[in-house]
Amino acid sequence: MNWTLPSLIKLAIKEQVRNFQDYRPISRSKIERFKPHMKNREILLLEELLRNLQSGKCLEWGSGYSTLYFPKFLSPDSEWLAIEHYPEWAEKVNGLNKNPRVKTVLVPPDKFPWTDDNEDGSYSDFKHYVDYPKDEAPFDFILVDGRLRIACLERALEWISHKGVVVLHDSNREYYHSALVHFPNQVFFHYEGRPDKGLWFGCKGISIDEYIHVSKHKTLWNVHNSRRRKIIKKSSRQD
Repeated sequence: MNWTLPSLIKLAIKEQVRNFQDYRPISRSKIERFKPHMKNREILLLEELLRNLQSGKCLEWGSGYSTLYFPKFLSPDSEWLAIEHYPEWAEKVNGLNKNPRVKTVLVPPDKFPWTDDNEDGSYSDFKHYVDYPKDEAPFDFILVDGRLRIACLERALEWISHKGVVVLHDSNREYYHSALVHFPNQVFFHYEGRPDKGLWFGCKGISIDEYIHVSKHKTLWNVHNSRRRKIIKKSSRQD
């Protein structure tokens, strides 16, 4: 995809307007739009992807406001399946959902406490959580933002369609990266100075550039990362 400087300026302004809105007192309109727990530049990336993908079948590991927010950017006949391990959160999301094509399914852990070193859960802890969507595959969009993300990414590689896109949230966490190498096409948006945050996009059969202006968004992210590096450097000098 090609882009121009005015389109980059427009994207930057849109992000800053949303950042400003986030710092205003919470209004009824803000509550009703169910903003996902992501940075606005992450949300803008996903909005653009979903508008262009116009996916038919979507899967999300880890439900939340994203479950309520992102489906509105898809075609009306799309379906969104969210898998959640936490009973109270699944009940809350289901109670807020008004879209009949969006479904959140509670799949509790197979055992607790979890047995892995990263406190993310092992496959034996979350076997049914990971494997539950198998009968619904293939999917055109998969968002990995819940528990046991490495195993979920491995299943995503199997279950994503040829035209589909897999997205990993909090992709700065390096222990997830071993599961990313098998995707032929991938783009990583790194968030400077944080062990979490960041977005990763992966495909099996199509370039990410078919759906988003990668270089335009990278330029915006690089501006933010440059600022954060200066802040981190200044802070380290003061220490």
